[in-house]
Amino acid sequence: MNSNTFNHSLLSQQNNLLDEMVHPNKTYKGVRILVVEDSEINQEIINGILTMFGISPTFAYTGLECLELLNKSKFDLVFMDILLPGINGLETTNEIRSCQKDYKDIPIVAMTSKNEEEEVEQCYAAGMNDFLGKPFNIEMIATILYKHLTAFTQENLIGRMSNINTILNDKIHIPGVNVSEGIVRFGGKIETYYRSILSFVTDLNLENLSFEEFISRENFTENAKIIHTIKGVSGNLSIEEIFRNTVVLERNFLNGTLEKTTFEEWIESCTEVKRAILTFSSKVKENKDSRIGSIIELNMYLEDLHQALVKYSVTACDEILDVLRSASWGDEQNEFLEYLYKVIEDYEFELAINLLREREQYFKVPFEC
Repeated sequence: MNSNTFNHSLLSQQNNLLDEMVHPNKTYKGVRILVVEDSEINQEIINGILTMFGISPTFAYTGLECLELLNKSKFDLVFMDILLPGINGLETTNEIRSCQKDYKDIPIVAMTSKNEEEEVEQCYAAGMNDFLGKPFNIEMIATILYKHLTAFTQENLIGRMSNINTILNDKIHIPGVNVSEGIVRFGGKIETYYRSILSFVTDLNLENLSFEEFISRENFTENAKIIHTIKGVSGNLSIEEIFRNTVVLERNFLNGTLEKTTFEEWIESCTEVKRAILTFSSKVKENKDSRIGSIIELNMYLEDLHQALVKYSVTACDEILDVLRSASWGDEQNEFLEYLYKVIEDYEFELAINLLREREQYFKVPFEC
């Protein structure tokens, strides 16, 4: 694999696009969205994007759990994965449409990484209202929300994403991974993105898989599911090298034309990208463990945090907390910050604002209410 395949030579252009993408011009206060998705990584991605629009989604892992939640609570929109354990997304949609409940006409958006015309037709035939292909991106979801939730539209209050631009300007590069796109897909939650790509490759143990076992008839269904999952998750994580090679592998595998050389190249590319991500994660941990932040830098971030809290911008708070957690600030400061983190994570914004005001003597300028 060529380590220069995915360089960031167009980084400045990406940064300009990033500024536009991470500041959606619409927000949806009070909207309740149910996301039916069994992959925790995909849940993280769609949660990060929806949070940018002021939405805190509810998640279901299965079709049955989806039906239970719809019976208990009111929702305005459902994102429905097609491949679910137990009853699949199409069957779950049929159940919703055929019931005599208040939610039987709720808008349902299909989610799938196949993106094939036949499957799209099946989704509409089952009663779904729209189609969202994987890998997700902000523009696709923004279009879906605007189309089906116009009545909830408000002006956007999301804060700036300065820490993302800082990361991108440092030209962080992982061979085979589009880091900037991945961070945007996670709504700017940088550390969450790094944890997710590490989790994905840690579970990706293909090194001892033999070609003969892989193509054997008795393992066909299980391996088809494994390939589909790897394709979908790697695409959503912007791990482009694995995604591209898995698309080719899946097509040949399903058609019965998979050759051993193609299989071996796929294993090799997955292994090399895995090694690159593990190496990167080790370096990130070393840098984090060794970096000591200054009081001036801390003051700057806490001033930004105060403004985000006053505006009730959950996304901006998450961004700043990610940065604060990336360094050590000394024992006294760290003790205060740990308490502050917990208060904010519990959405006790007024208490967090009061805590910052009490420590006003530590900051360069007084906070404005």
